[in-house]
Amino acid sequence: MPWKLTWSCYAGGHIACGVCDSCRLRLAAFAELGLADPIAYAR
Repeated sequence: MPWKLTWSCYAGGHIACGVCDSCRLRLAAFAELGLADPIAYAR
């Protein structure tokens, strides 16, 4: 799966906010797997 091509932020915009529920769940999932999320976050 090319994770860098996926998006889950509810806020919209050009980069993910990093604080909405969807971003927090995504970041937690990558952390649990021991992987770095390849997309950019505003925070």
